Order: sequence, then structure tokens, then C-alpha cells
Amino acid sequence: MKSITVTTFLIFIFCGSIAASPLSVVAYVNDSPVEAAELKREMMRYRAVVYNEYAKAFDLSKVKDFWHTDFEGTTPMDSLRNKALKSLIEIKVQQQLLEENRLWPYNTYGELLAALEQENEQRQQKALKKEIIYGPVVYSEQIFFDYKFSNALIVLKNSLAGNKIPVNDSLLLVHFDTLKSEGVYSAEKTFDNFKRQIMDSYIDRVYKRLLAKMVNETKVKTMKIYNEIVV
Repeated sequence: MKSITVTTFLIFIFCGSIAASPLSVVAYVNDSPVEAAELKREMMRYRAVVYNEYAKAFDLSKVKDFWHTDFEGTTPMDSLRNKALKSLIEIKVQQQLLEENRLWPYNTYGELLAALEQENEQRQQKALKKEIIYGPVVYSEQIFFDYKFSNALIVLKNSLAGNKIPVNDSLLLVHFDTLKSEGVYSAEKTFDNFKRQIMDSYIDRVYKRLLAKMVNETKVKTMKIYNEIVV
């Protein structure tokens, strides 16, 4: 398999080949399991992205079995799987942070799916009763996960501010100057009028640096079944 282009230290564990059920563990990020359905979810997220990358780099007009065709030593399906795993490494590291701060209520992937099922049942009952529903009547797993995860990250970043993320006016003024040099704010804009937005931007950038460091130190193990996952 082509090596995954992340700086994370990867340890590959090969087990006997078995059919992948949705809850088959295909990898571990630190000690957190990655289940087959999770990997497939992220593969579906990046399917169009990977296709477009290959379409820009190669002439695909005569390619019949695109996803399983070898392009310079790797197939698009391998690239898709690896991109999805890279995404899941960041997700799992952040989930661990959320759990440490008691901001993620799902101890397992199965609990997330159970919460999704319960949410959809409630929304369908409301729809039958002609009650007001905000959003779709039925959430897909992707939409439900993204909604819960993004909201939890907003709370996490705010909770880290002043702790793992130092915040004071001196640091914010330096960041304000950086934003002005990047063209985000014009020279006549004042710090006091945009302090809240500057702080949000600063927290987000420092958080991304912290996340990159944590991802770089993450240990990832993949099982042999990982290479069998396709969408």
C-alpha cells in the first residue's frame, strides 16, 4: 500500500482477512478504534475531491474502472481511503480532547449511531404531528455527525481559551497586525471595534497549531481489513 502522506507515526498491524461489517475495527488512532462505517463515511465525503485531483493530473477519457486503475503505483481507491483516514486521525484526536473536557457524550461509534436513530425517530414523530422541525425530517449520519462535532468544537475552543490557549490584549494586538498584513483588515480599522472577531480568529489559529502538534504525535495502527474497505 502506498504510504499515507501525514507526518503521523504509522504502525501497521496485519490480521487475518475477514469480511468487514460496519462495526469492524479497521484502525486505531492512539487507543480509539476506527470502525469500517466511519471510514466509509469519510471516504464518501472525499470521493469527489479525489476524483477531481486525478482528473487534473491524468487523462481519464479512456479509463474504464477508474477507482481500481493503477496510476503511478497507487489506485484512486487507495488514495481515497488514505485521505479518509487522514481526516479521521484529526477527528479522533479532537474527539479525545472533547472527551477529556466532557464535551462529547458518545463513548463509542455505536452510541453516536443510537443517538442518530433516536433523533430521527423524534423528528419523524414531530413531522407526523405537524409540529415545527428545524432542518431535515431525517438526518443522514454525515449531517448529524458534522452538526454535533462542529458545535462541540466551538465549545472546546472557548474552554481552552485562557488555559491551553493563552489570551491577552498583547497577543491579540500582534494577531491583529498579522491580519492587517494579510489584508483581512484595512489600516484604518481599530482593534477595539473588532476585538471579538480578532480573538475568535486568534483562538482558531492557535487551536489549529495545537491540533497539528497532537496529530503529529499520534500513533496510528491499521488492520489488514483496512485495505479492503471500498465505497
